[in-house]
Amino acid sequence: MEHAAGQVEGVSSVRSVQVRREGHRLRGEIGIAASPNLMVDAAHRLAHRVEHELQYAVNHLESANVHVEPDIENPDLRTHSPSTHQLSSLILSTHGLTPAQSRVAELVLQGRSTRQIVAELQISQHTVQEHLGVAFEKFGIGSRRELVAKLLGGPR
Repeated sequence: MEHAAGQVEGVSSVRSVQVRREGHRLRGEIGIAASPNLMVDAAHRLAHRVEHELQYAVNHLESANVHVEPDIENPDLRTHSPSTHQLSSLILSTHGLTPAQSRVAELVLQGRSTRQIVAELQISQHTVQEHLGVAFEKFGIGSRRELVAKLLGGPR
């Protein structure tokens, strides 16, 4: 499995492989690393290509779950990748948030509490909550967790 997945264009390394036998069938889990510059849809297509290659290369493989993660250990790939701050700023600005609202949302993305945001930006707790409320409304969400998921493209 490792060899077959590693041959797929776009896979920089194979991080983990697990195979379970269920009767005469096999089920696999594989973690691969790819360029951190990949957008979510490109990473999804890469996962499908790897899954297809595995099903072709491994006899009796019924299914394979492919997990794609950014290859942040490869300095050649890392130097050109945008930072989380750059990406979140772009996403926030395209949703019509003001710079102040965007800054509060970025601090939430960094895991800061309301108290920490108040201290760092020297604004009131009420202002932090107002800015978050606007962000939630513009993204169509209702929690910090959903905001982080929206900005990082992960599950809610």
